[in-house]
Amino acid sequence: MMQARFYIFMLRKPVLTVLILLAMILSGMSSAMAVNRISVASGNFATATTWSPAGIPSATDQLTIQNGHTIQVNTNCYAGILIINEGGKLQYTNGKKLTLNGGFLVNGTADIIEGDLEQTLQGASFKIGEKGIVTWQPFDNTLNGASLFTRSHENFHPTSTLVINKWYNYTSVPLGTVITGNFGNLTLNTLYNGLLYEWNQDNQFHYHKILGKLSIEQGWVVLDKSGAISNTEIGSIDLKNVNSYLDLHSGDHPGTFTVTTNSITNIGGTMNGLYNGNGNINLVVNGDVLNLGYIELIYNSGVQNTSLGDATLKVTGKFKQTTGDFRGIFNLSSMNSGKADMEFGDLEITGGIFMSHYACHTAGETATINVLGDLIIDVINANAKFRWNGLTTLSGTNCNLQLQLTIHGDLLIKGNQLAEFTSSGSTGMEHVLVKGEAIIEGTNANFNYGNHATQLRFEKSLYVNGGTLYLSRTNGSLQVTILQNLQMVAGTLSVQGGTSSANITVNGRYNQAGGVMMLHNNSTESTGAVVYMTLFGDFVQQGGSLVFDNNNSSTASHKISLNGDQFTRSGNSSITTTISAMNPVYGILYFDNQGTTGYSESSSAAVIQHVKQVISSGCTLQVTAGNLQVASSSLNTNDYLMVASNAVLDLGIHQIYTNGQQPYSGLTAGDGARIRIAHPEGWYNGTANAAVKATGNMAYSLHTNSIIEYYGNGSQVVTGTGTGTAQNSDSQYGVLEINKTGGSAKLQSGQLFVRTGVDLTNGELALNNYNLTILSGSPHAIKSTNGYIKSELNASPNSGQVIRMNIEQGNHTIPFGVTPSTKIPFTFSPSVGLGNSFAISTRATASDNRPLPAGITNINYNGTDIARDRVIDRWYFITAPGVTADYTVSYLGYENSTSAHYANKNFSVMSWQAGKWIVTGGTGSGETTGTGNVSVSNSKNWGSLLLTANELLTPADILSFTAIPVDKIVQINWESKPATTASNYIIERSSDGFTFAALFSKQAILPDGNPIQYDAVDEQPLPGTSWYRLKQINTDGSISYSNMERVDFGIPMSPGIENLTAGPNPFSSNFNINFELVMEGEISITLYNPAGQIMYTQKAAFDAGKNTFTVYDQRQLASGIYLLTVSDGKTSKHLKLFKI
Repeated sequence: MMQARFYIFMLRKPVLTVLILLAMILSGMSSAMAVNRISVASGNFATATTWSPAGIPSATDQLTIQNGHTIQVNTNCYAGILIINEGGKLQYTNGKKLTLNGGFLVNGTADIIEGDLEQTLQGASFKIGEKGIVTWQPFDNTLNGASLFTRSHENFHPTSTLVINKWYNYTSVPLGTVITGNFGNLTLNTLYNGLLYEWNQDNQFHYHKILGKLSIEQGWVVLDKSGAISNTEIGSIDLKNVNSYLDLHSGDHPGTFTVTTNSITNIGGTMNGLYNGNGNINLVVNGDVLNLGYIELIYNSGVQNTSLGDATLKVTGKFKQTTGDFRGIFNLSSMNSGKADMEFGDLEITGGIFMSHYACHTAGETATINVLGDLIIDVINANAKFRWNGLTTLSGTNCNLQLQLTIHGDLLIKGNQLAEFTSSGSTGMEHVLVKGEAIIEGTNANFNYGNHATQLRFEKSLYVNGGTLYLSRTNGSLQVTILQNLQMVAGTLSVQGGTSSANITVNGRYNQAGGVMMLHNNSTESTGAVVYMTLFGDFVQQGGSLVFDNNNSSTASHKISLNGDQFTRSGNSSITTTISAMNPVYGILYFDNQGTTGYSESSSAAVIQHVKQVISSGCTLQVTAGNLQVASSSLNTNDYLMVASNAVLDLGIHQIYTNGQQPYSGLTAGDGARIRIAHPEGWYNGTANAAVKATGNMAYSLHTNSIIEYYGNGSQVVTGTGTGTAQNSDSQYGVLEINKTGGSAKLQSGQLFVRTGVDLTNGELALNNYNLTILSGSPHAIKSTNGYIKSELNASPNSGQVIRMNIEQGNHTIPFGVTPSTKIPFTFSPSVGLGNSFAISTRATASDNRPLPAGITNINYNGTDIARDRVIDRWYFITAPGVTADYTVSYLGYENSTSAHYANKNFSVMSWQAGKWIVTGGTGSGETTGTGNVSVSNSKNWGSLLLTANELLTPADILSFTAIPVDKIVQINWESKPATTASNYIIERSSDGFTFAALFSKQAILPDGNPIQYDAVDEQPLPGTSWYRLKQINTDGSISYSNMERVDFGIPMSPGIENLTAGPNPFSSNFNINFELVMEGEISITLYNPAGQIMYTQKAAFDAGKNTFTVYDQRQLASGIYLLTVSDGKTSKHLKLFKI
């Protein structure tokens, strides 16, 4: 880098001691013959007519060269005092001499070029005025020829100019040793006979200050080599060309020295602060620096174990470099160099090389860089380089210098794509703070190019509009904070290029219109460390690519956390990562906003692939435009879109779909996750027109506690399973919520299973002749706030039911209703048959309760049709094999069209049993407005139910009452409540269910706070069917009754199964069994697989006549052949079924 410098050694000559005289201009000039002459025109010095009064000047004359006059010393001349006024000029013919015997005052120009000016008067005044210029290039370049300086008393104005083109002794006579005052502007040159001589000023400029500009045109100037320099001030420094050299100190300095100047202009020259020596340097520039050459604060040209000190540079104005080379410390010959601290007002680099430190530092210290204004790098040439800490290792030794960089203004990096910006290439940690905007529009820009930990903080926005930017190029942990926005327009932004972890936080928005952003960018070196990006503002991607990783061997799943209010994608934008079949590691996009994030996708060309999406707990992702795209894969899993616990996906009328690039895709809703849909075709129906678009094998998994919420004010289809990919139990609803502000949610599937519960928040859930099967037996499995289930179709084939499986103890409510303002809930509390099923439906009828259900021929009581006068206009249909329960059934007041005599009487439940109606009990006053209720205790009589006006039967104080045939007797048992007022019990029996007669009685046992068990035996039961009940006589004389128990006894006839059919056959899920019974009885239904294993079994009581029973495929049977057996205990019928 350093150009060759040539030395010339001359004989040392003694320096003349100049006496400083107080008399300035007229001292020593007392001759009575002196004449004051003034130039009248340009001309020769020795021509008489040049002067007024005319005459050839003598050694005693005082001469004045007037403005506009050029006087040529054309021969050897004399004068006493010579004054050159402003605008006047003195010049020489080669080899001629002017001898003065007095003062020399220059306010104009004195070009002493290849001529001589001899001063004969010791202590004469040599003054250069405000605009005066003196150029010294004597013909006699000897000590005697320098008498103007050695014999004069100098007084140079701060704005004067002295140019030294020749000096008689560069080796040992500093200019300051022959000057009595300070300098104004000073130009020094040491070029002589084609060689540049080193001119050591021996720290004289400390004592004889350069108040103006120090210029070096063709020279090599050293301020000091002795170590004496401590605090030197120079007005400004100007290196004119490539032959301009300035060393502030050469060799070792014992401590620290400071050079202060107002500006530096280097047009191709070389300036060293400390050259080939130890010590510390402070360079203060109270103004601007323009560098087109070489500037090094500390430079080692190849001397071992030297240049070990620290450097400090302070530029209050702008440092601008258009070409050349700046290095704070440049030392490739020592392993333990110091550090360089710098401060700039503004820093602008448009070319060349700029490095604040290019040396090996091993002490782990921190270099502090402050740019108080803007840092602008705008380079054209590909070989331009900008580095703060520029060296990683030297001969195998790591440079561990740390970096603390603060840019108070903007950071702008642009220019040639091959040009380099590097914050730090050393192994020491770096901290970078940019308080203004950071704009990258070109170059190859890198933070951390030295395998170290990095912290970057951008207090405004980071814009990338070209070039290549790595926030960490090599290994080392990375922390990045952007307080405002991150914007991509063009170019490439990579967060981590090494294999270490990284965290980038953007407090504002992410806006990408083009270019490529990569979380990890290293195609040759994979990573196992996670790069995590957190975005608190909106995400807007109009184009370009967001790549999580470009290495398909990486094992880290990089993550982006989105916390803004909007997620928008359009154009041909893409979000992706690179994976392989052997290493399917996906990026993850988290929607983490603890509030609502709007999701908008307005282009079919926008792609998300190999990236999973997670809606986190507490976040609501609301699709506001377009559809929600999910990545696809060669792996058949359902985790490409995950709705986490307590997260919400609000689809509205929009869809979820796969991009179809790979054969599989799917979504998962976690524990407590909520998915809201307003799509008219419901959740999933195996086609492309539901909320989940089935195209491309789009599948889903729902946690048992996940929630699918149907909402909106339009009608919707409530879909089920058994189509497309929805074949497993995790395809069934966990929680089904209906939250309609208008319209109806209607079942449209025979396989609608809900595993946990149904929440009826608002609006109507219409069974629509389909079954709603709730697999949970919890009494809280159905909840209603303002919603209801509409069961009725007002037609006889009302086969849609609410089916409760695995019922548990507790109070269960089926919230039936007809309109939002007319609710008719059904409640039941089972005591026997826990774990069994309970299926129910209801429908309203006309006042005659027609049409009649299949198998029921009349509504007669004791031979009289009571349909119009005594029966509520509503049917209930209940199938609950083996279940005994208390229940309350409801009806609407206007459905009580009974005669006025009965309308407000007690109403009870009657059930169709053995071809006739039996009143099974119940109490409830008739209502003609509002809602009426009838409650029944301890009932196990199910089937087709009606409400009829009946004698009020107060329930007995019992916990249970049973009548069971055993051999030839009927065993009767009951259990009283712990607190009862019973005094006597009477067992009653009936052959028709209407008229009862007493059999025998038992005295009640005085209660002791515990239940009391009783038993009795009917040793002569009636043949056929009979009914038993318990009549309780209370201490106050009042009467109450138990439930009725039906007993089939003594007739050895079986029900007789006829006309057995089943369908559909083949079946895909559920199927119906149809058969006729000669008489009522208990029927067993069993389904066997080809291996003879029982896959389904159920026992239930059926009425005489036509019957239908539905088998629900809860076990998700495999495809194949099955054998159906229907038995009445004595005979069996068989059918072969096919499952597809």
